[in-house]
Amino acid sequence: VGEVYLEVLECRGLPNTDAGGAVGNKTDAFVSIVYGDIMVQTEVIDDSCSPMWMPWCSRAFVFQMGHPSTAIYIGVADYDVGPLEHECIGRVAIDMEKFFPGTLYTLTYQLYESSNLPDRGTSSTDGEDLGTITIRLRVEIPNERKHLLKGWKAPERNWVNSQQWKSHRVAKYCVDGQHDEEVFE
Repeated sequence: VGEVYLEVLECRGLPNTDAGGAVGNKTDAFVSIVYGDIMVQTEVIDDSCSPMWMPWCSRAFVFQMGHPSTAIYIGVADYDVGPLEHECIGRVAIDMEKFFPGTLYTLTYQLYESSNLPDRGTSSTDGEDLGTITIRLRVEIPNERKHLLKGWKAPERNWVNSQQWKSHRVAKYCVDGQHDEEVFE
């Protein structure tokens, strides 16, 4: 149907999720993006609460658009080495129907733990600001007619595969948000 070009530029004001902040140990941030049945990740930026992804690192991705209403889910996480899970910091869901083809957008989004609107009074459950993410986005649709006709059908259900359990947990967080153990016991 079309192509989505997405570049992760920077995050600002991320919380420090690593222990030992007094000695310079800060968040090792990376961004995970889920679109349809594809999951990609940027490179890890070590020890920064406001990381910037330079043009020579893995930060730009091209996705094949399967359905016009498929959302892009973006999550920011702290990379942890070893058996510990990556700590998910915040996420955002982007509705792709709001963008005009052929237009280059530079967008900044507030990060949230949840996609539920009632939970958005503050960024996190403890009132802490989770920071922002800035991306560059462009949608190319070569055949408008095909794009419009595809939108009349319901989108297909997608399954995201990953090679590592830690990556799977981050992808699940990007799409579903934080799982509240107290609500679902």
